[in-house]
Amino acid sequence: MDYLRRLQERLRVAHEFTRQAQASLGVRQKRTYDTRCRGQDLAPGDRVWIYCPSRTKGVSPKLRSHWQGPGEVRQRLREVVYRVRRPGRGSVVVLHRDQLAPYRPLAQPAVEAADEVLVPRSPRDSPGAPGGTPKRTQRRWRGPPYLKDFLIAGDG
Repeated sequence: MDYLRRLQERLRVAHEFTRQAQASLGVRQKRTYDTRCRGQDLAPGDRVWIYCPSRTKGVSPKLRSHWQGPGEVRQRLREVVYRVRRPGRGSVVVLHRDQLAPYRPLAQPAVEAADEVLVPRSPRDSPGAPGGTPKRTQRRWRGPPYLKDFLIAGDG
């Protein structure tokens, strides 16, 4: 029984030591991360893009934009933490600076003149095909030399 009590006490001391060391390391890592956070300072009223990497079933995440916007900065809480109103629902969330980007509207495609009528071109109108359908190449496939002793489908 004496062995069991000593073991429990040693485990409790080791656990307490580890917990304190981990807490101090976490604070140091956060401070280092925040000092390296880049980007211009945001002021209340600024419009921002909000990084929101949500997944939707049936939509490829590679082709989806993970930025939503424009949101509006409501308040700067700390050096790199902001209170932001989200677009659409209008809910207010607290976000780190690395999840925000200054809002610039997406470029709109140029609109063509309305009086221009576009007529679909037929294959005969294309400049590369004077006779209608393009001709098949006259080049004959010979196959690799190491197969010259074998009969390949399509050979005479």
